[in-house]
Amino acid sequence: MPCYYPRSRGSYPLLVAAIIIVVASKLGDGLCRHDERDALLRLKKGFVFDHALSELSSWQASSESDCCTWQGIA
Repeated sequence: MPCYYPRSRGSYPLLVAAIIIVVASKLGDGLCRHDERDALLRLKKGFVFDHALSELSSWQASSESDCCTWQGIA
């Protein structure tokens, strides 16, 4: 005799909430706030490093530069 597991309707709201959270978190990806970018650039100015060889070369001050995609920024 096959065993059937009835679907629980109690898990659907949890699934919907999880999907909303994942989608909302992905919508915020790649959005760099101006104050965060400015703070990172001020921090970069305080470092002593070889600009040509540094991973910090991706840290640019242009308004189109997304600090969330800079190397070393998580």
